[in-house]
Parts: sequence; structure tokens; C-alpha cells
Amino acid sequence: MTLADQELVIDAIETARSILGQYTGAGPRDAIDALEQLQTVMDNTTLVAALDRLKRRQRLRLVE
Repeated sequence: MTLADQELVIDAIETARSILGQYTGAGPRDAIDALEQLQTVMDNTTLVAALDRLKRRQRLRLVE
């Protein structure tokens, strides 16, 4: 379960980096489109749940 959550987060970060790379690259820029794409990636309920699980696990390790 941890590995799947980590993979999901890494995939989202890589996708976000790609979106930003396209926006900052040569050629025309559409800030609204870039933000909408980023919002789609980062507001994904599966990603949010995975981040919550990872944060909970980290807190539990700190308590032990």
C-alpha cells in the first residue's frame, strides 16, 4: 500500500513538472490552461487520499 501511494505521488509530481515545462518552454503560453491542467492533477481525490495516508504514516513513525 505504501509503495502504491508513493508511486501515485511521484507520478503526479512528474506530470505537474511536465505541464510546467510545457508552459515555460518555447512557443505560445496559456496560463489558464496550464493552471487548469495542474488543478486536475493535484485535486485528484485518489492523490489527495494517498497524500493523507503518507502523512499519517509519517506521524505514526514520529510517535513510535
